[in-house]
Amino acid sequence: DDDAAKALFKRNDCGKCHHPTRDKKGPSLQKVAKELKGKADWEARIMKNLTTGPQVKLLDDQKEEEHKIIDTKDEKQIKNLAAWLMKQ
Repeated sequence: DDDAAKALFKRNDCGKCHHPTRDKKGPSLQKVAKELKGKADWEARIMKNLTTGPQVKLLDDQKEEEHKIIDTKDEKQIKNLAAWLMKQ
């Protein structure tokens, strides 16, 4: 459900750091999808970033910060967002 994924992306202000086609503070969604394409664990890797708040290096100033944790615990919604990200 692309509309639900877009709404979750927007509600969590993911666009502050990620853009579909160009790098911002974080990599573009296209870059993330390209990096993970063909990897068996792509969904698990995206879900880990969205649910555990790992340290990530910012592209603009190379500082590290904790990745924002998504505001839902609904695994179906998070998996839907992960699938949408991979389509970018």
